[in-house]
Amino acid sequence: MALNEAQIRDILGAIALPRGGVLGETGATPAISIRGGRVICTVEIDAADATLIEEARAHAERKLAALPGVESAVVGLTAARIPMSAEQSRAPVAASSDGLAGVRHIIAVGSGKGGVGKSTTSCNLAVALVAQGLRVGILDADIYGPSQPRLFGSEGKPDFLPSGMIAPIDFRRADDVDRLSGG
Repeated sequence: MALNEAQIRDILGAIALPRGGVLGETGATPAISIRGGRVICTVEIDAADATLIEEARAHAERKLAALPGVESAVVGLTAARIPMSAEQSRAPVAASSDGLAGVRHIIAVGSGKGGVGKSTTSCNLAVALVAQGLRVGILDADIYGPSQPRLFGSEGKPDFLPSGMIAPIDFRRADDVDRLSGG
């Protein structure tokens, strides 16, 4: 009898999780690949449950490896975060103790070498996150010549706030986002 996805799903569906439910139904349908005698499954889980689910993952791997015709089996867990709605991303955030009030996440793009695409990468990340409805800010700390104004199509010199600080460039209009994302 040839190995098939239904057999794999049955095994994943029989592996109980510590907080209830089964491994095969953790949120997303498992991705299953069968190539000859090699079985690879990827199950999407909540990142907060990764350590709890590890034992169930290993158990599923052993059960799959014991099937007739299976030479090797790998069950991988991929931690995904459920995306926030645009309304949730705009909701006020309480002040944090590290002085970054209103900031939920920080993504740092860096390298020890110049000219490798740090500014382009951060620009593309920002545009992709804005396209998902999130609010984004970029700090380009390149003291020799920040590239962000050029990448975002800004011309001229920056404005200054009454405090003497540089005023951030604000791209809030939908046509700006569409123009930047190529849409």
